[in-house]
Amino acid sequence: LKPLTLLIGPVAAGKSNFIKALVLLKNSVLRHLEEIFPPGPGEFGLVRSRWANENDPISIEVEVDNLVYYPKSKARYILQFSGKEKIPYVKREQLIKVEQGKKESWIFRRALEKIKMEKLGEFSTDSPTVLHEGYYKFVETNQKGESDRPKRQSELQLEYDNQHTDLRFLKTVAGSLSSVGYHHLESSRLKASGEGQTIRNIGSQGKRLPDYLDWLKSKSENKNAYSHIVKDLGEILPKFRKLIITQDAPDKQGIAMSFEGHRGYIPARDLSDGTMYALGILCLAYNPYQPKLLCIEEPETGLHPGLMRWLFDKLLHLAYDKGVQVIISSHSPHFLNLFHEMQDSVLVDRKSTRLNSSHIPLSRMPSSA
Repeated sequence: LKPLTLLIGPVAAGKSNFIKALVLLKNSVLRHLEEIFPPGPGEFGLVRSRWANENDPISIEVEVDNLVYYPKSKARYILQFSGKEKIPYVKREQLIKVEQGKKESWIFRRALEKIKMEKLGEFSTDSPTVLHEGYYKFVETNQKGESDRPKRQSELQLEYDNQHTDLRFLKTVAGSLSSVGYHHLESSRLKASGEGQTIRNIGSQGKRLPDYLDWLKSKSENKNAYSHIVKDLGEILPKFRKLIITQDAPDKQGIAMSFEGHRGYIPARDLSDGTMYALGILCLAYNPYQPKLLCIEEPETGLHPGLMRWLFDKLLHLAYDKGVQVIISSHSPHFLNLFHEMQDSVLVDRKSTRLNSSHIPLSRMPSSA
């Protein structure tokens, strides 16, 4: 994967599944198993590949570099979920440290059986992931270094010096894998009223956009980000004048825009879908709290073909100037054309009975691509 990677391919080829596998990996760090695979449409048996056998696990292997404190090291993380009678469990979990010029070293290995691992405590198949335990052990602490919530037994067994190399590396990897942003914007969500309380990011589909903009506007440290959003809107919207946060009800707020030559303002519900999509993209591009990895599905949706270059430049800025790794999926030939000098940043997904992402130079792509 490159700093900016484009996924293309026919409908149902697996682009969304690839991105959602990264979200699953994030959730494995932040949540318990029953939260990752809740009963209903999200349960384990329905998340697994349609072509999988009944006892096949969900397996993810990922390599992570650019780790804080470990610039010369990489991490290889392997995670397998399996399920019995729709109840998921961790079948396998491993973390390996790869250093330049040195032999690979195991940070931990967790197998199917109940096992007590040196320095990490005891884990069984129904325990959360080891990365989950290590991550929450040291992020949810108060000024005295004590946990703000009751400790689980497995947490108590993780109590040892957090400066220990192994645990520090584990926590660093967990923090990196948990920093994944996912967005598939929808116009109806972008136009909807907020809840009247500020938030630091919009929802995955654009929910609570007014609350996020209100947060940007009300905080002095975010003034630069809000100014960039307003400035960029002025560059792409004819006669745009002002972005307005409206009070729709005591506990509801909305968005409106004013334009030269128009009396009053135009509320979000009457603005075009393309205008709202552009605003949503700008909110992602100028978010002061960027994730390490940002995944956006079909960001060109609703935008005029003439704005494809504008969108491309925003994503390039995020990836190469801000250091946010960006993965996007698209069906737009106009957007694909912009990658003609970055062919190694394009991945083609093809439907198969086995998950398969192929890297094919643009010169070898079928004309229909």
